[in-house]
Amino acid sequence: MAHFENITLEKGMYSVPGKSFTQVLEELEELEAAAKAAAARLLEEQEAEASRKAEEIIKKARQLAELEQQKEREALKEQFGQLVALAAAQVTGKMLTEEDQRRINREAIDSLDS
Repeated sequence: MAHFENITLEKGMYSVPGKSFTQVLEELEELEAAAKAAAARLLEEQEAEASRKAEEIIKKARQLAELEQQKEREALKEQFGQLVALAAAQVTGKMLTEEDQRRINREAIDSLDS
């Protein structure tokens, strides 16, 4: 009978009809154990939910990072293509037409993708 060592009794103070004081204490211990078990289950459920939410946040963050990386790759490819076209114009000594620039950009980008 744990946790009840310091209880002082006075006659008639703890009377439950049809039950001895020992029976009442045993019932209280059972109630305490049930309450602790319920609290442990609730804590476990809350921890599982928090873990699930954390995983969801991490997944979304990774997806956003991947999208951002893809945007950056596309921007770098575009800049690379422009630099190649500019370099080609300087090497050939002539101004490239828009069609020439698009073709050179496409070729440069294709070479990056392969």
